[in-house]
Amino acid sequence: MRLIIPTAALILAALAAGASAQVSGATAGIVAAGAEGVGQGLGAAVAGGPSVFVTATGKAALTPEAADAYGASVEGKAPSAVEAARRLDEKLDAARAIAARYHVTIDVGATAFSRQGAGGSPPHPMRPGEMTAPVAVKPAGPPAAESAAPDFIARAAVGFRPSDPRQVPAFLDALAAAGIEVGAPAKGSSLAAIMATMIPSADSAGAGSPDVGVWDRASANAIAEARRQASVLAAAAGRQVGEALQILLLTRNTQANEASVTVAVRFALTPR
Repeated sequence: MRLIIPTAALILAALAAGASAQVSGATAGIVAAGAEGVGQGLGAAVAGGPSVFVTATGKAALTPEAADAYGASVEGKAPSAVEAARRLDEKLDAARAIAARYHVTIDVGATAFSRQGAGGSPPHPMRPGEMTAPVAVKPAGPPAAESAAPDFIARAAVGFRPSDPRQVPAFLDALAAAGIEVGAPAKGSSLAAIMATMIPSADSAGAGSPDVGVWDRASANAIAEARRQASVLAAAAGRQVGEALQILLLTRNTQANEASVTVAVRFALTPR
């Protein structure tokens, strides 16, 4: 006996009901690929042995159990871009060593360069919406040697997540001693989101996205829910659920304080 969900349209209708109302362009691409995969999966179910095809959504809380996350904008400044990058690397190496000493998770973003104008003018490019800083007027005379040429600034956003709240004070003191000042802590934010607040103009493709562990938990919950649904259907047909023959990732969404993953899974059916 073969137990199969009737049509791909029903599967996609169930998917639309369970997915978030806001679908990004990337998610739309996943949905389109998933729709094609569902059709292929149904075809394989018809041609293959007894199987059941189900869709399911798994959720996971966005707020992690670990301590608050901290962010910092680390920079190196020098007359040449090469030297500025070297000084930045020195600070980043110090940050990594301190993080390892205190068992802190660290994530370092890409390096961005800007140039600070002569005479103390602010670095360019400016952050979106940032006001021009006031520049002190110097007395007339020959320019000072140190302001004869603008400086290059190499910046990188860094995210920290301590594993032991009791070590946070000592960890922050060690960072300050290395010339690294962190911003206010943020509870429940991913390191990517924290880093994006440090340098808004930098590439923040992952900003606001949950940590990988959150997606992993939501995916595992989705598979477990799919197996539960398949078991109910299989029992009604006098069968048992076997191994998963095919798994399709349909959507990944975030809403309120949850991340959700929707999958389509084809399970083999075995006699009781």
